Amino acid sequence: MSVERLTLPGLDLPLDARLHRPSAAGSAPLVILAHGFKGFMDWGPWPWLAEQFAAQGLACLRFNFSHNGIGADPEVFTEQQRFQDNTFTREAGEAGAALRAGAALPGVDPTRVFLLGHSLGGAMVLLAAAQAPDAVAGVITWAGVAGLEGLLGFREQADTWRRQGFLEVRNARTGQIMRVGACLLEDWERHREALDVTAAARALVRAGKPVTAIQGTADTSVPPSHGHRLAEAGARLVLIDGADHTFSTPHPFPPAPPDHLRQALAATLKAVLP
Repeated sequence: MSVERLTLPGLDLPLDARLHRPSAAGSAPLVILAHGFKGFMDWGPWPWLAEQFAAQGLACLRFNFSHNGIGADPEVFTEQQRFQDNTFTREAGEAGAALRAGAALPGVDPTRVFLLGHSLGGAMVLLAAAQAPDAVAGVITWAGVAGLEGLLGFREQADTWRRQGFLEVRNARTGQIMRVGACLLEDWERHREALDVTAAARALVRAGKPVTAIQGTADTSVPPSHGHRLAEAGARLVLIDGADHTFSTPHPFPPAPPDHLRQALAATLKAVLP
């Protein structure tokens, strides 16, 4: 297998990406991996996961959203203004851009392209896929957000958020206080219908595109209720008993992959491989 550094065309900014190719020759199915809120493509299990896909004969494209806060250093949030200026509409659009770019890569089977998103990334890939159902073979979410309305205190803190222009959130890993701009709130208010995640999942299932929601029962960040909401929209729900939001995986990645992570991988391969 091999790893290639790519720069994907995004919206107004390029997307930094890595493509993991399997050793076997010929066109391979592709899994496009989208990180979550305060995440990045090199976080925790994502490089390992891409390697596991390649070992199974799948190509894997992992990428950074342009406004995730990561700059030249792949693990440091130095682009704080970009993070503050981010919106859901932007991320859904960038997931769609990654989908288009990935399907056009040489050595990729464009009829077997899957989107995989963690946490907020799960919502973004569902929204992107619903805009281009013919371009995807299926969507998988890990601890995927089923509705944006409950995030970051949209209801409870909207007035304060709007008045001061931002909310502050703490990055547990780095200790940084990061600002989420009021533009995120305004984007959601302006585009609620287009940002309806469960409606996107329902539309995909109706179009014959399978959705698999993999959820840990001990997840306190995105509780199991989100997985059940996606199941009500037609997704196949896979519950991993005792798994938390990151499937028991810290950053940096440990020497031995946790069992909960291996279970999530196994459920994903079941959804992707024939």
